[in-house]
Amino acid sequence: MVGIANPKKTYSVGEYQQDAVKVVSSILQKARIPIVVGGAGLYADAFLRGWQLPKVAPNKKLRAALAKKSPSQLFALLKKLDIARAESIERNNPVRLVRAIEIAKALGSVPLLVRESPYNVLWLGLKKSKNIRAGVEVRLKAGMEAEAKKLRASLSKKRFLEFGFEFVLLANYLDRKITKKQLIDSITRGEEEYAKRQSRWFKRNKDIRWVGGKAEALRLSKKFLSGR
Repeated sequence: MVGIANPKKTYSVGEYQQDAVKVVSSILQKARIPIVVGGAGLYADAFLRGWQLPKVAPNKKLRAALAKKSPSQLFALLKKLDIARAESIERNNPVRLVRAIEIAKALGSVPLLVRESPYNVLWLGLKKSKNIRAGVEVRLKAGMEAEAKKLRASLSKKRFLEFGFEFVLLANYLDRKITKKQLIDSITRGEEEYAKRQSRWFKRNKDIRWVGGKAEALRLSKKFLSGR
């Protein structure tokens, strides 16, 4: 499911859930074992736990009003409406913040209606890296800057900045408003904050087995697949 979404359009949790079901079904039909990997706990839980997500139609008038607010203002508003959702959301992502506010205003909060999961899942959590900065530097060397340039050339400024805090920082770097070091420093701080929120989200999941590396993950996977 890498590269399946059109960057010009928003991609919701519900759309991800529907697409993931189709992809996993095709993998299972081939007698293969799907491995779901990702950092966003909301997306993983919605799919693997079979959540029935709230169906709230887009509110164009509300979205137009919220578009004038900064991410920090949107986060403050969501916190007043639904503190539980505010604790788990990426606070610098205006698209997710606006959608959460939209649902909270329509329903009073952002409900997660649970139904029985259709999957037998082995949950593995990788213990948080102590060197997030090194990971940021690797991603930049691997083409993060080139990807940002390509996206920026094909999207409106508003849409580009909606991808989250990293893209706001990359835009500033490409415009030479900040240095490479300032870019790395700022992304690292943002990633560390995001990692803390991820940790709080995943700690609620008592099924997760936390592992320190590849060897332990393989051992648990083999045990799980053998039915022991």
